[in-house]
Amino acid sequence: QEGKWVEIESPAEFSWLVEGQEYNLRGHINEHGEDNGTIEEVLVKVEMEFRESADTPKQRVVITDWKIPIGIVNWTSPFQVPDLPEEYTDVSITGMAAARNDIGRWSNTTEFFFPVGRVNITLEGLSGQDGLEGSVEVRGEFQSIGNATIQWRLDKEEWQDGVDYHDGLWTEEDLNGQCHSTSRFKGDGSSDPCYRGHAFCVHMFRQGEDSNSGLRCKEGDNGWTRWSFNWDTTQFKDDEYRISVRVVSAVGVVSDEIRRVVTVDNIDPMPDLLFVSKSISVQEFGIPMQESYVNTFLEVRATIRNTGDQAATDVGIILEEWGERRDEYIIPNIDSGQFVEVVLYWNPTESGDALLTISIDPLNAIQELDNGNNDLSGTFSVTPRPPGVDLAIRAGAISAVTVSSPIPRPDESVVVQARVDNLGSQDAVEVSGTLEMMTARGWEMVATSTVPLVLGGSHSTISFPIVPNSTGPLEVRISVLMESGSDNDWSDNVREKTLLVDSTTLTGPRDVGMNPGETPVAVVSLNSEEGEDLLIGEKDGTLIMYKLTQSKSLIECNNVIEERWSGDISIVSTEDEYAHIVWTRRYMGPNSFLMQTLSYSTVDSSCRISPAQDLLPGIPLSDGKYWGVDMDVKDSEILVSGYHRDVFSGGTLEDVTDIFLLHAESPLSSDDWTLMPGIIHDIDADPAQRDSLSVEFGEEQAHLLYQTIRNDSTGKDRLGVWYSHGGIDQETWTYRRAVGDEAALPELTVIEHEDMDVLVSIWREGPPQDSELVTYVTDSNFKTIDDLETRISARGLAGIGTVESERGIQVIFDRVGPNGPQVEYGLIDIEQGWIGLSDSLVRGQFNSMDRSEDSLETMIVVTTSNGWQIRTLIDDGASERGGSIADQLRSSLGLDQESFEILLIGVALAVLILGMVTLVGLSAQGFRWIGRKRSIDTGSNVIMEDDVVDLVEESDLAVGVDLVEIVDTDEAESKEGGRSDRMARRARRNAEDSHDENTEESLMEPSEAGEVTVMPVPEMTQSGFQISCPNCRSRVITEPGVSTAKCPICDKKIDF
Repeated sequence: QEGKWVEIESPAEFSWLVEGQEYNLRGHINEHGEDNGTIEEVLVKVEMEFRESADTPKQRVVITDWKIPIGIVNWTSPFQVPDLPEEYTDVSITGMAAARNDIGRWSNTTEFFFPVGRVNITLEGLSGQDGLEGSVEVRGEFQSIGNATIQWRLDKEEWQDGVDYHDGLWTEEDLNGQCHSTSRFKGDGSSDPCYRGHAFCVHMFRQGEDSNSGLRCKEGDNGWTRWSFNWDTTQFKDDEYRISVRVVSAVGVVSDEIRRVVTVDNIDPMPDLLFVSKSISVQEFGIPMQESYVNTFLEVRATIRNTGDQAATDVGIILEEWGERRDEYIIPNIDSGQFVEVVLYWNPTESGDALLTISIDPLNAIQELDNGNNDLSGTFSVTPRPPGVDLAIRAGAISAVTVSSPIPRPDESVVVQARVDNLGSQDAVEVSGTLEMMTARGWEMVATSTVPLVLGGSHSTISFPIVPNSTGPLEVRISVLMESGSDNDWSDNVREKTLLVDSTTLTGPRDVGMNPGETPVAVVSLNSEEGEDLLIGEKDGTLIMYKLTQSKSLIECNNVIEERWSGDISIVSTEDEYAHIVWTRRYMGPNSFLMQTLSYSTVDSSCRISPAQDLLPGIPLSDGKYWGVDMDVKDSEILVSGYHRDVFSGGTLEDVTDIFLLHAESPLSSDDWTLMPGIIHDIDADPAQRDSLSVEFGEEQAHLLYQTIRNDSTGKDRLGVWYSHGGIDQETWTYRRAVGDEAALPELTVIEHEDMDVLVSIWREGPPQDSELVTYVTDSNFKTIDDLETRISARGLAGIGTVESERGIQVIFDRVGPNGPQVEYGLIDIEQGWIGLSDSLVRGQFNSMDRSEDSLETMIVVTTSNGWQIRTLIDDGASERGGSIADQLRSSLGLDQESFEILLIGVALAVLILGMVTLVGLSAQGFRWIGRKRSIDTGSNVIMEDDVVDLVEESDLAVGVDLVEIVDTDEAESKEGGRSDRMARRARRNAEDSHDENTEESLMEPSEAGEVTVMPVPEMTQSGFQISCPNCRSRVITEPGVSTAKCPICDKKIDF
């Protein structure tokens, strides 16, 4: 028996469908089908008919061609109505279904007809450029079916009905589906019961007409209808709003919403300050506290915003405890729309619950729109300090420093320091401490030290000098006790710490001189020949670039990376003097929808950016988002992964989050990328969590660390870290493993070691107050290798960074220690099989890092109390990289480029000054010698002879043999130098003195020597004669004709 065995239940016959919407053609096998044996197969077909214009014949296209639906007895087949061009008319859908029984017989085909309409809206008049005041007309056009309700809302408030429109003919029967005939009579002349007096198209707000061929709608009328309503802006506070409109049709289909950002400005410009924070936050070094001891320095924080349309200047902020003022300061300026975090300081002196109040403009000196929202209050519990002494070495209190660096170096003197806190109220005197080191024989004491006094509620530092003899981790244990007295809690008197001894040096700080309001995002090392790197920053959603010179000075680039950055970025530098960049960005799509996509580009040290490649389809921000992006590069291959949240999931209205994977090799355009949209499908991720996943190339597969909500073992939802791996061309990765609990900030590094992939995984576990830094070294099945895993306390951990080096994996992270936030450095050596975490470098928080293997330098960007700074880790042995002599000397001294240049300039100036001093001294001595020579030459008529004495006969001067021998001996001894020379000089001076006293007598006395040698007396020349000075008795020789002269010895006048 043949017949219609299949019934179509939904949509109802003759009911309206809407372009662009998805539907399910659903039905069942009726009793006739059941009477014809077992139904083994059902097939479904969906066709569309349309005219491209009113004067063209109908065309038919197949949407679903005889397809097996889901189910047999009760079956479902999904389909989507395509969007057609505006000028297409008389659009309809026909759904068909047929069934086959167990003997191969087919039923008759069941067919349903469905008219197709459009639901759209436009918004006009509100440009968003000028302020709105009073009553404003909101208007536009719509396309709808049956009737139209225009709805509107501000920001994310509830939708409100603005105005309703009806076509005048729509009834309840039309909603349930009823046929519409274009002619009053059938072909046989009988009356047609489907005749309604109008065509289907009239329900699309089109103008109907009766032509010779029957009822139809006017050609060129596409159903666009004007709408408008008035909006009273005086009912709203002056501010910036986002107004959205949409149209709801009679069939329940809602159009996409159209948005405009407008400014309501009914009142004269003035500021309006209010608290954005819902409560006061009391923190210690950035860690939220629920309670604290008396006499503890705390931070009281809140966030305020100026929602007015004028800047507020000299804004006073005060902190009160039970009405008593505790702190205050003035904010010079708060611009319109600006957020400002308020930080006030409080040192509670009494125990109990304290009522804290932060007040904005307490004196009402600023005229605001509303002064009733300027106070924010909250209570905080203060506990008394316990009586007695309670010594404690807190986590992060142990550090080690050398003369030049906070990193211990082998074979150099190191001072290990520990901060000792006295949590009690009584002073501790004569506190002794011991330092122990872990050796092959266990803990061995290596040093002791004492602290004379630790005040109650205060702290002191105890120090131990040591000299490590090798690089690597150094495990130390410090314990303290009071020699005479008890301690309230002995458990916190001992603290173990792993220090890293490494052949690297930390340079001095370089301030990051960015423009006001700009924040560093990443530092990029490019290995360029000029030594220039990049610093990428952000301001108001714009990604900006700075050149980073060798001296770590900033030069702003003229171009920007992105003007609508949406918060995610990943950068990988190469040895080819450029870096790969992927980032998420927003852009304005069709119908003024704000869309988001993922883009890729490259940048070099000259700030040249290649054309951006959009890697993913644009998605409206209201429909989902892309976030948590990471990238890895291996030779010319690039791997990009991230999260994709789809709120509607292709029309199913299911909120689904997948992890996508993109792969390319030397891409030149977006078409060169291969997309795997869901390697991990439907994870329970938290879009509010901004942590990126971590993806890495392996030898034969890719590896991934990602986050998702887990509630196993405890039944409590918390954010966990999962590990997965799979092939790059694999659509779905099946291997997944939960590895971290209550975890965040995952960092993955994969090293190909001994023909296997070695995974180094690092993340944070626990709440901020008690967080830990977790490190695992595993294989690709996440099994630990050689027990290489550590957990160290890292309270307040907020950032983790890793880079690969020749000596291992360098790790930088931050934590909150007893003295505040501090940045720490560690090293993981896979080949030697150890994890060295960590040394405290500087106070502050970690921002970003990158490394240059060419210069063996690792740049780190940190934020400190003095602002943003760049620090550099310089490894020993940089000279082996083949640099110039200057570079080798700079590396051996452990200096950055600017410090080295300053040192060179100083040395050059010192040498120049020394040379100038020497030259001036020699020149002065030369001038004095020339002056003396000229003074002698000018008196040519006087010849001075220092050794001339009065002689009468040749025998007057007798020199003995002994005297000659003494002179010879003196000469010989002078060669031996030293003492005999000084004795000889003293003897000659004594002899000259006695000679001056009695020259003549000493010369006339005969020598007692045996034999004498008579020295010849100088003969008087014919050109002059000798005369004796009457004052000093010196002998001078004069030329003939000279009658008077000055004595060259005593300067007396001599008359000849």
